[in-house]
Amino acid sequence: GTATISVFNPAPGGGTSSALALTITPKITVPGAPTIGTAVGGDASASVNFSAPASDGGAAITSYTATAVDANNNVVTCTTDGSGRSCDLVGLTNNTNYLVSVTASSAAGTSLPSSADRLIPPFGMSAKITPGNSSPKR
Repeated sequence: GTATISVFNPAPGGGTSSALALTITPKITVPGAPTIGTAVGGDASASVNFSAPASDGGAAITSYTATAVDANNNVVTCTTDGSGRSCDLVGLTNNTNYLVSVTASSAAGTSLPSSADRLIPPFGMSAKITPGNSSPKR
């Protein structure tokens, strides 16, 4: 929150008084990057699960956005509110690999993407995503 400090200096002998007010607002920064958990492919879609970042930067997270990009740079996104922990990407092309990342947004701005982009499996496969792994486990 914001704090206001006021100082009043009465003048001796009835002269002019002075006052000073100082408002202090804490500095907020963009949130940290979320962490992707799992991505499960469906028919032209994928469900992406993630966890909140370690730091919200001092402001409540208002939304998360998952972004999937294929080898031809076709982009599909989905957005959920700040309490959401999953997002459904709809409009993907079946049997096409996608890299996915998640960002968090607050009043301070948007985070960097999740620590590493992750591959969403093509339709009919599922993957548990682990740090440093950019291919689905079958």
